[in-house]
Parts: sequence; C-alpha cells; structure tokens
Amino acid sequence: MWTRIWLVLFVLALGACAPVQPGAQPAAATQPAEAGVAASPSAQLTSPPVSDGQPRLALRVELTEGDAIQVIDLGSQQMIAQLPLGDATGESDLFALSPDGQLLFYTAQSEPSTLYDLSSGDKREIDLWDHLHPDERLNGLAWSPSQTWVSVATHRNQGGSSLWLYNQASDELVYVAEITGLPRWAGEADQLWFERQAGSALIYDPATAEETAWPALSDAQITGLLTQDGQVPDGFTCVICNYPELGPVSAYTSYANGADRLYYQLIDNQAQSATPLAVFYTERDVPLDYNLDVQGLLSLPVRGDYLLFVHERFDGLSDNPQERFFTAWSIDGQLPLALVEGEESNKLPHIMPVALSPDGTRFAGYRIAEQDFIPWFASVVVVDIASRDVLYEYPLPAQTAGFFPPLTVYGADLVWPAP
Repeated sequence: MWTRIWLVLFVLALGACAPVQPGAQPAAATQPAEAGVAASPSAQLTSPPVSDGQPRLALRVELTEGDAIQVIDLGSQQMIAQLPLGDATGESDLFALSPDGQLLFYTAQSEPSTLYDLSSGDKREIDLWDHLHPDERLNGLAWSPSQTWVSVATHRNQGGSSLWLYNQASDELVYVAEITGLPRWAGEADQLWFERQAGSALIYDPATAEETAWPALSDAQITGLLTQDGQVPDGFTCVICNYPELGPVSAYTSYANGADRLYYQLIDNQAQSATPLAVFYTERDVPLDYNLDVQGLLSLPVRGDYLLFVHERFDGLSDNPQERFFTAWSIDGQLPLALVEGEESNKLPHIMPVALSPDGTRFAGYRIAEQDFIPWFASVVVVDIASRDVLYEYPLPAQTAGFFPPLTVYGADLVWPAP
C-alpha cells in the first residue's frame, strides 16, 4: 500500500554536513513472511526527478533540523529530493536507489523500512523487523536489474548470515537461504549469485526459486590457467578466468591456490573450459607479504571487457599492513589484462567504479580519501573510459560516506539512469 506524501516545492541549498557514524555491521535472519505497512517521515521534492541521463547520488547528511537523505542530480547539481529521517538513529542504516533513479529503499536497524517513489512522492513502509531477529545486523542492500526485487543481507552476532528478498510489486518479504559473504545480482537478468558456504556458489532465480550450482575448476584447469608458455613463472600471482562460450561474465568467486599463488575465477553455470581474463604479477610472497582481492566487477558491453575494483595489501600478515584500492581496465580493450605490482599502467588509483553511463563510454564512482580506520569517500567522479581522464568531480563532506570492504557502502548510493 502506498501512502501519499504532500509535495513541498522549495529551493534549498545543500547544507553543511557533519560526519555521520559508520553504518552497517555484518547481520542475520529467520524465516519467510510477508511485509507489513506503517508510517514514516515525508519526502520533500524540489523538482520532478525525470532522468536526463546523468548520474544520481543519494547522500545521508546531518542538518540542523535532523538527519536526512538528499538525492542529487549530478548533471545539474540540483537536489531533487530531501527525505527527512525523523527520529531514526542511523544505527546500521542502509539505502539504495533503483537503477532508474526513481525509487529509494531505506532500512535501519530495528526500525521500519521505507520505499520512496521520488517521481510521485508516494511512500510505503515495510517493517522488516516483524520477521528478522533483533540479533541480526543489516549487511547489504541491492536492487535487481528489473527493479522487482531488493536483496537484503543480514548477519548474526553469534555467527551466520541470511539472505532475504523484498518484492516491491507484491509487497512481500521472502527468506531465501543462509549464506556466506554478500550476494550479487548477476548481469542484466534478475538472477542472484551467492554462496551457501565458501567455494559453493549458486545462481538463484527469484521468479521460480530455482538454484543452479556453479562448477568448480578442476586441478587440470587450474594448472593450465597458471601456466604460460608451458611454465609457471615465479612472479605469476593471479589469474581471472572467463568461460567464453557463455558470453559476458556476470559474477565471480576467488580463493587461494597453495601458499604462494593466488588466482581468481569468473565462472557461470555448466562451464566446460576457461581462458584468462586478467593476470596479476608480483615478486612478493603470497600471502605472507602480499594479498590481492578483486572486490568488484563492472562489465563494459560496448568494448567487451571489464572494469575491476582491486584491493591490494602489502605485508599481508603483519599487524599494520599497507593497502590501497584502484580501478583497473585495459587501455585498448584487449584481454587478458596484465597488472604488475608497482606499475601504474592500466590502473586508476583510489577510485571505486560504481555505475556505467548508458552509452558505455564513461563510468561514475567514488574517489577514496586517505584511509583512516575505514575507507572514506572524498568525492564522486565521472571518468572517460577511453582517455582515463576524470571529467567531473563532485566533492562530498568529510567522513560522510565510505565502505566496508568488499562492497558494503554506507552513507551514499550512486546510479546512472538511462535518459
């Protein structure tokens, strides 16, 4: 059931934003059920949010009158909506814009969740906590490509994680499974990738509730992938693998192979063979001195390759390892992509890619500030893929938004709707 929000037209400059406390800690779940409806703070819309093909940012801010989420069109830098959060404490809160930028789902620890329609001013309340255990903590929130589903990942303090799906058309909350790590929507279809346990990956179709298991690479495949010209070079650290007969890669999993070699695989169901997509080189011992993790993947369908979001850690087992994040992609679009530690070719430091432009020529993402306890975001950037130039930068208030690796973003969300 939707509740009408009275639209208040006004002109409002972006206020000074004080630091926001970090959001979600990992969380957990219980059994299937349907969602309820209640009441929530009203939305104030400053203009109709008709998409003009520009990135759209949702940002949690502290204002003198209380906390709010501001939705900003980055093309015009105009705030199109401000969503007061009322008495919400901000404890472990998460929010996500739909792919078309017209809907926003907000949820907070032990508080009713709200689905906002930014074009009409309608809203709907869903009390997830009628179904979740108080011991659970919110851990991840993501829209499906069709905008039919919102995935909700939780984690229990005593251990264990759960996956739920909210169907915004039927207003139902459905329990899916106990999982390990975070789920990911795979490709352009409404198919959800997750692991029941480490190394046991599944593709889940929410329309049919069917699960398809991913195959594991055989020892022979692993040996082949870690071999070049008949030899396994000493510095050969990591391979990302693609099964070409299945088309574009939609998701991936990663783990170590032995004490001195690390590889990554991108696989889909019923795959028979694999070819290298990207290769990482280092002269350090792995994982004693060097840890590398591909934390995100963004497909570039026009070019036929991928943007990778990479986390690099040096002196990996020490008490104070150095680390950095970067985006990597091929200059000429050719695969496999080669990445060498200490060389900046193919890399854009301190950038997390998030959303691709509708024409596939640019991407929007976050610039990561100097790290404190956690990685904070300093700004939103738009990058030209061909030239690697930063075309646009929108600064963010200090320590307002950031992320828990691998990809749990709090305090902000970013999409790039089609015009």
